[in-house]
This record gives sequence, C-alpha cells and structure tokens, in this order.
Amino acid sequence: MSTPRLDRPPPAPVRRLTVREVDPTTDRRWDAFVAVDPHGMAFHRSAWIRVLAREYDQPGTHLLCEDDQGRVTGVLPLVRTRGVPFRLAGHLGAARLSSLPRTPLAGPLADGPDAAAALLRAAVDRARADGVRLQLKPVADDLDGLVPELGGVDWRRTYVIDLPEDPTALRFGNPRHHGRIRRMVHKAEREGVRVRAGTLADLDAWYLLYLDAMRLHRLPARPKRLFATMIHANDAEALGSFTVAELGTGAGRRIVAGVFHLTGTRTCSYAFTGLDRTTVMLRPVDALLWDAIHHACAEGLRRYDLGEVPAGDTSLAAFKLKWGSHPEPLRRLYWPPVHVDVDAEGDDPTRRSRLSRAAWQHLPLRATAAAGRLAYHFL
Repeated sequence: MSTPRLDRPPPAPVRRLTVREVDPTTDRRWDAFVAVDPHGMAFHRSAWIRVLAREYDQPGTHLLCEDDQGRVTGVLPLVRTRGVPFRLAGHLGAARLSSLPRTPLAGPLADGPDAAAALLRAAVDRARADGVRLQLKPVADDLDGLVPELGGVDWRRTYVIDLPEDPTALRFGNPRHHGRIRRMVHKAEREGVRVRAGTLADLDAWYLLYLDAMRLHRLPARPKRLFATMIHANDAEALGSFTVAELGTGAGRRIVAGVFHLTGTRTCSYAFTGLDRTTVMLRPVDALLWDAIHHACAEGLRRYDLGEVPAGDTSLAAFKLKWGSHPEPLRRLYWPPVHVDVDAEGDDPTRRSRLSRAAWQHLPLRATAAAGRLAYHFL
C-alpha cells in the first residue's frame, strides 16, 4: 500500500543579488525604492544626501542592491567623515563610514533579509578596505545577527505619532489630553501668535533662536548654510518645510519660533527647531506642531516622528509624550563592534565630555556657531 504524497510548496528560489555603488542624485531608482519602502524616511532620499554634501563635501559610498532581473531590492546610503583629530571626541568620533553622519536615522532599506545582509556585507567590506569604522543607524530593529561582524548597541528612543487615515479622527492622547493641547494652541492664537511658511529672509532671525536652543541642550549647532540649502531643497525638490511662528503686527512683528520638517515618504520628521524662550508661555511651538501634524495627516502620511530624546532628559520626553506619541527603541550597528553605552553621536560619556558640555552653556551664541561649524567639519 503506497503512502499518500503530501503536497508541499516548492522552496523559494534563492535570489542572485548584486550590490553596486550608485549616485542617488542621478539614479532615479533610488528615490522610487525609498518612496515605497515602509521604513523609508526623508533622510534616505537623494535630496537629503545632496544637502549633506553641500554642508560638508565628503565622499559618499551609496550602495544599491538588485536582483538578476535588474529589480532594486535595497539601498544603503553611506558617507565618510574626517574624524576628530587626536581622538578628542572618544573612539566613536574617529573617522568612520556612516549611514548617515549628522543624521538621526538612515540605515539600510531592503525588501528581505537576503538583500539587507548583502548590503551590510558590502558596507563592512568597504569600511575594512578604507580602514575606518562603520556606523549604521537603522530604522527597523531586525538587522542584528544578519552579518556576524557587526555589533549592535541600544541607542535612544524616538517618539512617534501614528496618524489615522481620516484626518478628522486625529487625536492627541485621550480626550482630556487632546482638549488641553487644543486650548494651548487657541491661547497662542489669542495672544497674537501666527503660523506661516518661512522663507530664506527669515533664516537669520530663526538661526539665533536655534543657536540658543542648542546651547541650552549643550549640543553643537549646525552651520547656517545647512538650513539655507534645506530651504532651497524644500522649494526645488519638496524635501520638507520651514515654518515659523510670528508675534506682533506690522513693523513690530518678530519670529518667536520655527521648525524644519522633512517629508517625502510616509513619515514626517521633526528635524530642527528654535524658540524665543521669553515667549514660551505663549506656546508658539505648540501652535507650530499642531499645524504640522494636522497638515501631515491631511497629506496622507502615516507617521509623525518627533525625534530622539537623550537618556535622562525627562522634560523633553514629557513634551513629546503629551502629543500622544509612543517611544520606539533605536539601535546602532558598528564594525568593529563597540561595547560602551553611547550618549551622543560621536561622543562617549567620559568626565571630559561632561565638563566640556557644561562649559558650552556659557559661550556667546556666535562662539557656539563657530564651534559647531568646526565640530561638524570632523563629525
């Protein structure tokens, strides 16, 4: 008597994948893949890669994976950094190949683990050949173990709002919480705060507010040319938006807050902000976020990313949680692996770094701008 045959699906064919270097600014397949990948962010787009190149001209090694039919299966942007001389910023401030430097998230995007592994192996090979460290900042947390040479460490948490398909269903937390935020925004309007699109003419006034915010948080400021380039990219390539909050009328109008957002995928990213701290009780940032989140929802975006919070910064975490966001843990991948807790990009929690950050808060704004330009020249 014969044994009945069990029908089983045939094994999935093994894909033959090839990883090659491309120029994302000229290869249209790059942005097309980023736009449809569920983890794609504005930081993966060719427009942001171009902005980084104009901020500091450093060589890029941008990897694209494709199958034997020529279909794109993954992308990984990488940019080389100079590294801080004499290891003054710790071993993580050394020269590295990063995805991407001066960027919160931009790790590999792939349509499957085989494509992700191919990209990771190619990145390790390139870093090894160049004699530099490899640093990856993935959006997803499913890359650990794909390539044994890479070591993962826990990073900060980013705070994300899931946006509903129906804009009228947008709520920030429970009804009581939502009502409190709405009252804050109405208060800002009653006090004369007005939200509008920012222009290049607003940049100088906003940049002083940004410098003050970065000094308060003891972080080096990005150079003004970065934001000028972003404004041009916003106009030409729809990279995102620059929105400001004004107070007063006529000749007495002044900018009291402003935010840069990055878009172009399913996620809107809250990127850079500046605030006149004397007007904090007027809630201009609340007015800006209310406007931006509602606009992102109306545009059909699915996520609004409020960004990372350093460990221990409970006030910043509370501000982001009040919008109904939820924290998502982030990972960093390194080759060679590292075995330290990292508190800031290119820095480690040494006594020297803590002292330098404390001194930062006492620098004049112009000095922080110059120091930031110098620091990011190497980071």
